[in-house]
Amino acid sequence: MKQVHIPTQLNLYAQTIVIEPSTTLVQDRDAVGLAYFETNTIQLQVDAPTYPRSRRQVEEAYLHELTHFILQYMEHELRLNEPFVDQFSKLLHQAMTTSKGNLLGTKSVT
Repeated sequence: MKQVHIPTQLNLYAQTIVIEPSTTLVQDRDAVGLAYFETNTIQLQVDAPTYPRSRRQVEEAYLHELTHFILQYMEHELRLNEPFVDQFSKLLHQAMTTSKGNLLGTKSVT
């Protein structure tokens, strides 16, 4: 199964979103991922002795929080709809990790 690339930052509408790992997010905030719109930051609970996490769990949390950010920038009301965001991000993860082939070959698209 393919892995989802989790960057340390990305841009949405010319705004830089920083992705930060945390080993204490579950203990501190009772969450495995958080989207901080006011500071353009995503925090993700990573694998830690006190709270083991698989790569897949971290990838799914990343896509979940990224979905919140995308919907926030779209000013869409679904940004706060946890069941929608959860289902959408899990389906996106499945599509990204089970895809096969390369439609455009190895050429980079500009």
